[in-house]
Amino acid sequence: MVGDISVGMNDPTAEDGLACVVAGKATEMSGRVRCWGDNAEGQLGSGVAGADSVAPVVVDLGEGVTVSKVATGAASVCALGADGGAGVYCWGENTRGQSGGTPSTVPVGPTLVLGTAEIPEPKGVTRVPSLLAMGAYHVCAASSATILCWGAGTLGQLGNGVGKDSSTPARVRLPKQLKEISSIDAGGDTTCVIGSSKLWCWGAGADGQLGNGVPMQAQALVPSLVTVSDGTVPASVSVGANHVCMLDTSSNVWCWGTNTYGQLGNGTLVSSAKPVEVKGPRATAVATGRSHTCASTTSGRLVCWGGNENGQFGRPGAGTATRPAEVPTIKGLTAPSPRGVKVKLTGTGVVGGTLSVSTTPWQNANAYTYSWESLGADGMWTTMSGANRPRLKVTVSLAGSVVRASVTGQNAWTNGGVVLAVARYSPKTTISG
Repeated sequence: MVGDISVGMNDPTAEDGLACVVAGKATEMSGRVRCWGDNAEGQLGSGVAGADSVAPVVVDLGEGVTVSKVATGAASVCALGADGGAGVYCWGENTRGQSGGTPSTVPVGPTLVLGTAEIPEPKGVTRVPSLLAMGAYHVCAASSATILCWGAGTLGQLGNGVGKDSSTPARVRLPKQLKEISSIDAGGDTTCVIGSSKLWCWGAGADGQLGNGVPMQAQALVPSLVTVSDGTVPASVSVGANHVCMLDTSSNVWCWGTNTYGQLGNGTLVSSAKPVEVKGPRATAVATGRSHTCASTTSGRLVCWGGNENGQFGRPGAGTATRPAEVPTIKGLTAPSPRGVKVKLTGTGVVGGTLSVSTTPWQNANAYTYSWESLGADGMWTTMSGANRPRLKVTVSLAGSVVRASVTGQNAWTNGGVVLAVARYSPKTTISG
């Protein structure tokens, strides 16, 4: 069972290749963080730069320490202690103080940056952080009424009105009307928070990420109110590298910021400094990447828009989509079986014999090319490719003088050689020989 998960994708310049996950409660590793991928800056938690890992590596935060949430930056990671009791730990790159302590070009191991109950509330009551977010080089932790940020701050990422980096947590200057914080997210050099049914953003804004209607505002050193339509109430927010998307309480998605790849989803490639409504189905969740956006719909489908240069939509082909496009692997693909499969055996038995397999044309043929495989008498696979053919596995057995053959098959949707979805079947066969 998987708990919280985070993948590195919020730095507009870095080649992110890191994923971290918190093990769910139903596992032995419950509450432990595991990371895999890039380790050039010690992102896997060893405290030193080392070899990448394709297998998950358990990050040692100390005896008995468990976490509830993990977040990734450009080359660093932070984890929020379970129930807030263990504070916030960070590791990896620390050039801007984002992993705590004195900034350095040397990677750091897991460091307790924000200890237990270190967030002071306005009335003097100290509470533990319950929310965590990371941009490229800054981190923010929040309780219900206070936010502390650290790391890069020259573009206002820390929200404290100073515009300088800080390796120690700095308190965000929240406006009086921003209370009851319910959600926070960060990406690139921008942070956004929902509180008191309003949405506020701060940090970098040159691409319109602040959503306040001011074009090319370089930065906001303190939270700036996002301009939304009357009656629109934010439910959740996701911050990408240079654009932001919000889901409202009516299941509508709104986006703003850069729109070079169509990631705002309004049918244009024109950037916007204020929220524009995505022209698509109603949604239950939204997530932003570097150049694309995805949302799960109220009907249970997944749609994406923006850049598809790396197959982000789960389908081959580059290019962009300025409106939501359905991801084909999520909608419950079903593969039609061939109209008939014929198996022919010739020779004096299996060994030294000849096995041939043929199928009628594939139903509902599309642009993909399928392959079919047959298992020969010598136990070796023979693979052939043909347009609109299924993948077939033929099993041959010899019992006395009787030769038997059975066929099972599958239809696989692939993208760049990676199987995305599979439908299996056992078609009727005709055997001779």
